[in-house]
Amino acid sequence: FHSSTGILSVVLVSSIQMGTLQNNAWKTLALQFLLFNLSLGRQQSVTQANPTSASEPSISSLAVRSHITLRYAETEVESLVKNPSNLAKEVKFSMFLPDSAFISNFTMIVGKEEHVATVMEKKDAVEKFNSAKKIGIGAGLVSQNERDSNKFSISTNIEGGQKVVFLLKYEELLERRNGQYEHAINIHTEGVIDDLKVEVFINESLPLSSLIVPELKQSNEIDFARKSENKDAKVMWTEGTSDAHILYAPDKETQRAAGEGGVSGQFLVRYDVDRKGRGNEVQVIDGYFVHFFTPDQLQRLAKHTVFVLDISGSMMGEKIVQLKDAMFTILDDMTEEDFFSIIVFSSGVSTWSSDQLEKIDKDSFNDIVVIQASEHNKNIAIKYVNSLSEGGGTNINDAMLEGITLAEKATKEELLPANTKSMIIFLTDGDPTVGERNSYNIRQNVRGRNTNHIPIFCLAFGRDSDFSLMKEISREADSFAKRIYEGSDAAIQLEDFFSQISSPLISDLTFEYLGLMVDSTSLSKGEVNTVFRGGEYVVVGRLNNQLPSEEDILTIVLKGEQRDGKYQKKIDICLRPRALPRLIPRLPLPALPDSPLNQEVYPSPNCLPPPKYPHRSAAQNFMKKLHAFVNIKQLLKEEGESPRSKALQLGRDAYTGYARG
Repeated sequence: FHSSTGILSVVLVSSIQMGTLQNNAWKTLALQFLLFNLSLGRQQSVTQANPTSASEPSISSLAVRSHITLRYAETEVESLVKNPSNLAKEVKFSMFLPDSAFISNFTMIVGKEEHVATVMEKKDAVEKFNSAKKIGIGAGLVSQNERDSNKFSISTNIEGGQKVVFLLKYEELLERRNGQYEHAINIHTEGVIDDLKVEVFINESLPLSSLIVPELKQSNEIDFARKSENKDAKVMWTEGTSDAHILYAPDKETQRAAGEGGVSGQFLVRYDVDRKGRGNEVQVIDGYFVHFFTPDQLQRLAKHTVFVLDISGSMMGEKIVQLKDAMFTILDDMTEEDFFSIIVFSSGVSTWSSDQLEKIDKDSFNDIVVIQASEHNKNIAIKYVNSLSEGGGTNINDAMLEGITLAEKATKEELLPANTKSMIIFLTDGDPTVGERNSYNIRQNVRGRNTNHIPIFCLAFGRDSDFSLMKEISREADSFAKRIYEGSDAAIQLEDFFSQISSPLISDLTFEYLGLMVDSTSLSKGEVNTVFRGGEYVVVGRLNNQLPSEEDILTIVLKGEQRDGKYQKKIDICLRPRALPRLIPRLPLPALPDSPLNQEVYPSPNCLPPPKYPHRSAAQNFMKKLHAFVNIKQLLKEEGESPRSKALQLGRDAYTGYARG
């Protein structure tokens, strides 16, 4: 582009769905834009030239470095682009970010000048962004594009013979799914480059129990079980230790072998930590604490799954076939202690039953809608699903409400054994076209009807579905939504999704942090509807400034419902500050074990003397960002301006003045 003003204003919009702003989907540092004012001086107009007469700009080097500590990943991307031509050329930098990540820093170095982003209020940044568009100034923005990723992209011009360095930093808290953490780095070089290097450093508080670096994921296939290890990656890890270093630096020959476009795909690192069978890990570091709750050792709860299936006309063809394949696998995996119901909808809504089903209690009722997952009943249900045909419109509102009504009926009429967890899995591939069509009204109807907070897991099938509506409904039900992409692995995606929620362990769980030393206003959400096997729940908080010797114990009380009745755990934690891995050499960082209900205090080796930290030390800076990240993500799920204002302030406090590492 060319601007007579000589000013490049770059606005990084945190989330744009297919080019349209979604007010409810701002990422962390939310309600904000990162705005650049880059004084580039006057640029000469780009001269149209014969493509064969001048070389095009190309990436000379790409370095990606990730540092993971306490499951919190900080990733830095450095890309050097050179313009070998004697003409001014447009240069574009693009990076796919994980869906849960946010940008904490972006810098461009043009010539000898470095230009760093500044944070602005959303309203002010929007005005700047719109003004820039009117006068033809270039803008960079983040848009939803790839599977479970956001695309950050920016373009600028560089003079002939010049180079530009793009520096991007993004951060995320890795979520534990199916018993492992996954860190994904998207690589799209669009050609063979001289210097390509990806490094991942893991410094955990507990020993790593597993570490896998699979082959580069170059397609949408997600059949993880068949993935072999990446032969081009060097993994430096000694079993039983908590540190690892992974290096991926393919040479030009390896890049060429990957295809004409060079290396392209996801570089994945999957790992878990060894908890020694304990469900709680609490780290107290420089005035902050983080509590990881992973109760994998508990027995699973029986579950009642209400499947709400879209069979409207838009499901025609491959979608309905893949839906049937997935339902076969999901139903086949259920055990006899589980229960299920099936609702189908198009223009209307109907609940399936059959006189061939085995009744739970033959004298209870005529139509069986809460079905025990016996082998006989599962076979009858699979036959029914295979007989489904598509047609009609899409009545999302009525189908949602019917799913909630059925789940509540199962509990109220005592059709389920005690401590059976009900949940709804809602699958659709389109926008609402019948009945209530307004997305906001549908959300209000669902929220008002779901007074018992039944989890609603939404699956949006394909790119034509209203994924933002599905995300909001799931968010408000303390659940999550996933977009299922069409392709040969769609059934596998559905199975993978269900495996994450197939084993509920605790329901209605609450966390209480007792003691005068805890700043109660700093705590992240201490309530969770359901914790599933293979997952994890994280609570963060801040300690009050003073730590008197008589008040150095933090008492944590957890309460919930488990298979055998009430779940209760009481833990006493020493509040003496502790060191981050490697930040204070030679000081051990032992795991903090669960304490039994006899209120036994952790032994003294787990309490370190307070180290002497400088102001805004590395440890404090890290914990402050982790604390802000968890709180901001939860605040953004709440309605109204107050939570969003608090999220904005947390982001400013945690990231303002933070130097690029």
